[in-house]
Amino acid sequence: MYEFKYSSVINSGINKVFNWHKNSMVLERLTPPWEDISIKSVDVPENSFLLKSGQVSINQRIAPFLKIPWKVKHINYKGNRSFEDKMIYGPFKYWSHKHIFEKLPNNRTMITDLIHYEPFIKVKKIDSYIKDRLKIDFNYRHKITKHDLESPFYNSKQETIMVAGSTGLIGSHLIPILNSFGFKIIRLRYNKRKNKLSKSKKEGIIDIDWNPYDNKKLIFNVLKNIKIKYLINLAGENILGYPTKKKKNAIINSRVASTQSLLNIIKDNNINIDCALHASAIGIYEENNESAITENSAKGSGFLARTTIEWEKEQNKFNNVVNRNINMRIGAVLSPKGGMLKNLITPYKFKIGSKMDYASNHISTISIEDLCRAIIFIINNKSISGPVNMVSPESTKLKIIFDLLNQKLNPILKISVPKKLLSSLGKEITDEILFANHNIIPSVLNQNLFKFNNENFKSSIQGMIL
Repeated sequence: MYEFKYSSVINSGINKVFNWHKNSMVLERLTPPWEDISIKSVDVPENSFLLKSGQVSINQRIAPFLKIPWKVKHINYKGNRSFEDKMIYGPFKYWSHKHIFEKLPNNRTMITDLIHYEPFIKVKKIDSYIKDRLKIDFNYRHKITKHDLESPFYNSKQETIMVAGSTGLIGSHLIPILNSFGFKIIRLRYNKRKNKLSKSKKEGIIDIDWNPYDNKKLIFNVLKNIKIKYLINLAGENILGYPTKKKKNAIINSRVASTQSLLNIIKDNNINIDCALHASAIGIYEENNESAITENSAKGSGFLARTTIEWEKEQNKFNNVVNRNINMRIGAVLSPKGGMLKNLITPYKFKIGSKMDYASNHISTISIEDLCRAIIFIINNKSISGPVNMVSPESTKLKIIFDLLNQKLNPILKISVPKKLLSSLGKEITDEILFANHNIIPSVLNQNLFKFNNENFKSSIQGMIL
């Protein structure tokens, strides 16, 4: 039998720390970005709760075509002291994970993760690999726990926030963070066939099926007794994909229709929103080869710029019904689970890398964790309103991005991608996304002293790719 132990001190009281682990999405929040884990099912006996006697089934992907199923049961629950999850089946002969909480002076708490495990095959190299991986994973988990519980923005009032577009790349990462920070959440989930309440299995979360293309007046009775303070609008067709006429129409119409629908929902249901935050894009800006781009820089004239200008025009109609209205001009979002980074690293799984030595244009990126932290920062900073550049402080040249990926992932084969080949993807993809020169500065976030976790592309991938 092997043992692994990891401890850290949280500057928060034991009641708050222990209860935080009861959050309905704490597993999603604590899962490191390099771990490809999906929850299959959560079973909780009647008149009980997850940490006391619930069972969780998950799939863990360890290779492109290989998933390993786990099932664990929570046992030995002792309030404000400990609980344990024990493997029913999975990749180990035996696995037990105890969560231990110790009250310390000065309103602090020691949390300890104590794991006992036995592999099916006892080999020194395998044991060394398991322990190294556990150390990396639990270092991440404890950093997240400490960050969220010690944040001055922890929502002790349990205010309610409505999120549209909650199942996309950003929304899937944001919802567990909002849950971690104590928000009650209403998720508007796209369903082209209906507009109605659908019960969520997650405590503190209400799901509403929503069709933004439905012209009917949308009255949701469930909202009558809920005071919704914030709105986050992430809805819209993904801009990645071959730019056919149908695709371009979907990009425009999805954004305009969803924004108009949200405005009507607020009006028709008499919702008093304090702050509305809308996803916009840095594609709104004109290229600038000489100086940095701020929120006040000139706008472009290409398809993406025109689309974003039209989109923000609809967003700004919220100025009449909310106290603060935010246009989040988001850069290339970095996550191994989707978007730009997933597309870039997929060939590396087969040990194939790329080079673009001719690509000297700047790409403005932001890690998905920084993006979501910035959203919570904006919610709590009453002085922020209008356009906000949601990008890391430093942009990175495209050729350097590929150099960094090659250094990090060490491919066997490096292929130099001809620029002419990429031109076949269409002008909107090559000129306005891939080779657009956008050295963008997050001026508003910098002026308001937002603390980035990752300053640039290099720092971002160090924290999400092993």
